[in-house]
Amino acid sequence: MNILITNHHLHDFAGSELFTFNLAIELRKRGHHIFCFSPLLGNIADKIKENGITVIDNIRDIENKKIDIIHAQHNTTAILARSIFPNVPIVFTVHGILPELEQPPSIDLDIAKFAVISEEIKDYLINNYSIKKEKIRLIRNFVDFNRFKPTKIINKSPKNLLVLSNHYIDKTKNIIENACNEFNIKFEHIGLPENSVENVEDYINNVDIVVTLGRGAIEAMACERNVIVYDMHGGDGYIDEDNFFEIRKNNFSGRRFKKEYSVEDFKKEILKYNPLTAKKLREIVLKENSVKNIVDNLESIYKEVLKTGKQINSQIKRGELFLEIHFLEQLFARNNKEKIKQMNESNRLIEVRDNEINKLNQIIQQKNLEIQKNGQIADLDQIIKQLNEENKKLNYVIQQKEQEIENMKKSKFWKLRNKYLKLKKYAKRK
Repeated sequence: MNILITNHHLHDFAGSELFTFNLAIELRKRGHHIFCFSPLLGNIADKIKENGITVIDNIRDIENKKIDIIHAQHNTTAILARSIFPNVPIVFTVHGILPELEQPPSIDLDIAKFAVISEEIKDYLINNYSIKKEKIRLIRNFVDFNRFKPTKIINKSPKNLLVLSNHYIDKTKNIIENACNEFNIKFEHIGLPENSVENVEDYINNVDIVVTLGRGAIEAMACERNVIVYDMHGGDGYIDEDNFFEIRKNNFSGRRFKKEYSVEDFKKEILKYNPLTAKKLREIVLKENSVKNIVDNLESIYKEVLKTGKQINSQIKRGELFLEIHFLEQLFARNNKEKIKQMNESNRLIEVRDNEINKLNQIIQQKNLEIQKNGQIADLDQIIKQLNEENKKLNYVIQQKEQEIENMKKSKFWKLRNKYLKLKKYAKRK
């Protein structure tokens, strides 16, 4: 089959980007011809290309290709795909209930099937969008077990904890880190915005406990780690073989039990630590979340859709809404690239400042040695004064850059959002 996979962004190693990455590679291994479309390309798009898969940021680049099925993720890219391929069936994957992009398109694209990763999402589509349950298929998240596997044995008692999160807000940060300090447990955070990494499995295998949600929970269990589900949306707590399937109904999101933890509460979750639990959970995810099983399921959905041969009756015809949405997506992409550029510049200045501080500390240490030897202060005060002045200048520049980023968020991104909302109203009228 010639399969088009759409995703709003293929920039970071997170969420739906990772799902797209793994799905595209597995489908290609099975002999399918894969095209990936996203208006915003970046690091993970490059990785997909390295595997011999076509990746584009303008869907019109492939409008003359024969596409058998569209595996769409995110409503705006689904609309763009339908506009260019009005007679190709769409399977639409929904990864969550909260983000606007995850909502079904507000205009009827005659989607053949909805593939969802949890019972929570299935119920949400039925209750909020009146989608018939026979059009919904449950597929689960999947993990590459060749990559996510235990390489080190965890300790008998917890010594190291990893927070794997793209939403590490101050509230959860303070609770987790204070609890760790009381138990003398070392902790580290990886994830957006400041520490997105590709080799997540290496970080997971260096710790005993992983605090995360969603796909991260499955990856950590595959590496035979103990897992606590806790993030900005609340907590489901420590996962064991008794509560695994219940917590999974909400995709390990923290929304199944929605616990609000204090430091003392979180310490109780840590005290549930058990190396044997980690082994049992790995056995469960090996069975429930393998790439092979989930992609087998998706392939069967594709074939089922194609077998029906149903004529597509979309509310938009070829070319409709394409220019409007394409313009907004390109505007978003340009603004996002500028934001990333500004943040990189700000981070560079912070690094320069830190280097200057390190130099200052080295000079102070050197002068202290001179004082001990000679009993002379020499020009230390003048050097410190000069370096402090330089440090002030750098701080001022950093503050300016941070203000520029805030101004950009308030202006261009809000304009983009308002234009998109107007477009949605227009689409509903159609």
